[in-house]
Amino acid sequence: MAHLQVKNGQSTLTEQDLRPLLMKYLSENQDFRLYCKAINNEDKSEKRCCPDVVGVSFPFVKYHKVALEFLGSKIPNVSFYSFEIKKSLNWHNFREYYFRAILNSEWANGSYLVTSEIEWDLVEEINRLHEKFGIGLIKLEREAENRVLVYAKEHEVLDTRKTDDIFYTLVQNNSDFRDFVADVNNQIKTHAGTATNSPLCLRF
Repeated sequence: MAHLQVKNGQSTLTEQDLRPLLMKYLSENQDFRLYCKAINNEDKSEKRCCPDVVGVSFPFVKYHKVALEFLGSKIPNVSFYSFEIKKSLNWHNFREYYFRAILNSEWANGSYLVTSEIEWDLVEEINRLHEKFGIGLIKLEREAENRVLVYAKEHEVLDTRKTDDIFYTLVQNNSDFRDFVADVNNQIKTHAGTATNSPLCLRF
């Protein structure tokens, strides 16, 4: 795995290099503990495409099977997250990247912009926009110093009429996203039959 290196104050890694670093952080950090998958977008000129990394939390994996059977439908549904990676965020590119993160995360419970370089006054702007759009911000630094600068606003309840259509489109058009959804389905079926009422997982 690549390690974040800095030369002349700038990261030497590409956006592709940042993907495994982000996924390792999201799988190990106690605030997330996500199963993640990197997504290849062959044509980013399309109006809607997948984010660079998608993630899912399985709340039922912490329960013993007997507890799952007892709790039944009280087990919460899985939560989905999207992560848009940009090597550098500055005032020149921020508007484009921020609103692409919004567009590419309409199906998700939470969404983050991820970068290894940022003009620091942008953090204040992201906080200002957070109330309306809810996009979070993760700064990838040296491994022990990765940190969330702004936590995403999480949507516990999604408009399934809208998200179902988006999910279907992404599953049809992107094989990586299709594999991700298949993995989610398998985890749900394996770990918690009582959680198969998730409105987003089992239809594709």
